[in-house]
Formats: sequence, C-alpha cells, structure tokens
Amino acid sequence: MIQQKHWRIAGVVFLALAGLMTWAGGRWEGLRGSSWLFLAYWGLVVVFVIAALYMALLDFRYIRMEYALHKRALYHKTFNDEELRRALKEGAEEEKGKEE
Repeated sequence: MIQQKHWRIAGVVFLALAGLMTWAGGRWEGLRGSSWLFLAYWGLVVVFVIAALYMALLDFRYIRMEYALHKRALYHKTFNDEELRRALKEGAEEEKGKEE
C-alpha cells in the first residue's frame, strides 16, 4: 500500500527533476536545433511539474481526511462516554428542578 511518505518523496523527486531539467534546458544548445526535441523536452518538464503538484494535492487531501477522522473519533469517544452522559443527565435534571 502506498503511504504518505512515498508520495511525498515522489513529489520531491518530480520537483527536483523539473528544476534540474529547467536549469539544463537553458544551457543545452541542442534544444534549439530541433523543434520536436524542444517540445518533447519542455513537455516532460511540464509533466514533472504537474506530477509534483498532484502529489501536493494528494497530500493536502490526505491530511484533511486524517483530520476529519480524528475529529470524528474524538467526538464519538467524548459523547459515547457513559460518565459524560450521566453527568449531562444529572445536570439537565438539576436545571429542571431549579425551574420548578
């Protein structure tokens, strides 16, 4: 199963490759000779950037999902506690007694 650290590493690798290719593309004279090579090279750079952005989006969504799951578990842990229910019930009965 793919874990969070795996797609984070992949995102960093894609971003590093895009950065390295961008730097090298500015210095490589052979790219200016062939328009097909030029388009393929910079197309690959764009693919690497998009892949890095996708990994960042995947990480962001995973963190949001993890936060929601922890929030839900805490809610259930709190409100499924019998001691809390008993205290709430006693408090409601005391309030009812004060009103009468």
